[in-house]
Amino acid sequence: MKCHRWVRSPHAVRNIRYNIRMKTCNKCNESKSEDLFAMKGGKPRGVCKECHSAYQKAYYADPENGRRHRARVAKNNARLRYESYGLTVEEAVEFRKRNSGLCELCNRKVATCIDHDHSSGRARGHLCSGCNTALGLLGDSIEGLEVALRYLKNPPASSN
Repeated sequence: MKCHRWVRSPHAVRNIRYNIRMKTCNKCNESKSEDLFAMKGGKPRGVCKECHSAYQKAYYADPENGRRHRARVAKNNARLRYESYGLTVEEAVEFRKRNSGLCELCNRKVATCIDHDHSSGRARGHLCSGCNTALGLLGDSIEGLEVALRYLKNPPASSN
């Protein structure tokens, strides 16, 4: 016999036919409905949502675990960012050391942005956020820089 259940969603109320499937939590050893387990890879995890949440709260309550986790995430994000510009980790270290970590345009601020060619996707250099934004606003083109240079050399207000 099939069971029927009315489920209220934000969009509509609909009738869902389902078979109740139970699963035992590996942590609390209670038999619970599968919808009380977090999904991973399309299958329910071995630990129920309640036990998993309690574990995470206890784990991240320790400042050392939180620090290690944030460091690992930052390292992975940096690696993925460099890989997206076609750089290996070794090339990225050399790239960063090239100008002692300073912006390659203004040489004043710490470089935090990877400037790249939008047509090829290859990295060009490390820039501070101000210089990177300026290049982007000028269209990442020599023509845009030349127009800005002409403007600075001969501003319209000075010709009056």
